Amino acid sequence: MDLIYITLPMASQPRILRMLDELRDTTASIYFTPDIFLADLIQARMDTIGDMPVVAVCETPFYGFNG
Repeated sequence: MDLIYITLPMASQPRILRMLDELRDTTASIYFTPDIFLADLIQARMDTIGDMPVVAVCETPFYGFNG
């Protein structure tokens, strides 16, 4: 399973949105480290990697039964 972590500061929001647009057809799971941008991602799933909180922005469709 491929994982992508976006850890850019919110000052990079246009870059983040471009990256998400370019990655929309990927089968990788995409995680975003929370910041004030979290309000726009409220439907996303929260998780932790070690002690660092992350937000699942887009998860692979090849998980569980679909895998």
